[in-house]
Amino acid sequence: MTALVIRRVLRLVVVLAGVSLVTFAILQVSGDPVALMMPEAPESDRALLREAMGFNEPLAAQFVKFLADTARGDFGKSFFHREPAMPLVLERMPTTLLLTVLALLISILVAVPAGIYSAVRRGSLVDQAATLVVFLGQSMPIFWTGIMLILLFAVQWRVLPVSGWTPGRRSCCPPSPSGPSPPRSSSASSGRACSR
Repeated sequence: MTALVIRRVLRLVVVLAGVSLVTFAILQVSGDPVALMMPEAPESDRALLREAMGFNEPLAAQFVKFLADTARGDFGKSFFHREPAMPLVLERMPTTLLLTVLALLISILVAVPAGIYSAVRRGSLVDQAATLVVFLGQSMPIFWTGIMLILLFAVQWRVLPVSGWTPGRRSCCPPSPSGPSPPRSSSASSGRACSR
């Protein structure tokens, strides 16, 4: 039992290190952050900001600082909102959790009865239809499925808003994995932060 726990912990450390490395690499290849923050500033001002933010340091030193800041819960500032990223993520967390719960409930309410019926009536029309839907759902890209659901529920049927989030009023967006646009005007480091 102890050996199993140790192996899981070691595997978790390796996974976290890999995710941190990939995240850091994505940030490095996504473009010059200073150019995004100061698109019309002269190069001399950009150079000063790069120096102040440590972008001129070697990549290894930047990665170590990135890991240290992440371990302290400091995820830097949003380039869009110009404020710390963690409060922005936490602000959108209730909406994210709500859409996650809605998606889970819909999945359970549809999948469990369909699975039981398909198991009891193997080879039936319902079984074949459920199998076809499962294969289609697994083969279609998530972002495309989300867009199609928005077009269906919001544009065609007009039963849900295309975007926007007003708690307590029509606060039910299509709980698809991709979902509509995030709260306010941008999610800003919130990854898959859900609809406004």
